[in-house]
Amino acid sequence: MAAGGERLPLVRQSPRVVAAVTALACVLALGWLSDFRYGTEHSFWGYWRPRAEHMLAVCERSTSGEITTWTWNKGRITIPCSNLRR
Repeated sequence: MAAGGERLPLVRQSPRVVAAVTALACVLALGWLSDFRYGTEHSFWGYWRPRAEHMLAVCERSTSGEITTWTWNKGRITIPCSNLRR
């Protein structure tokens, strides 16, 4: 008990609050598990390997030392080849 005989706020939580916190924890846990269901995509190169290899190959042939690629949010961007590493 706290000083003066008051109870701590965490001790007085209602069953609805406990149920809501439990439900939220379960939803977050399920989301985390489903994100990792494709283990090869997370532990290896997966989808990005061919794209990364293509970008490196284009950089090797680039005369300007830069490559231009497309992105979802900015349209086309230019990337210096010095920023790409094997």
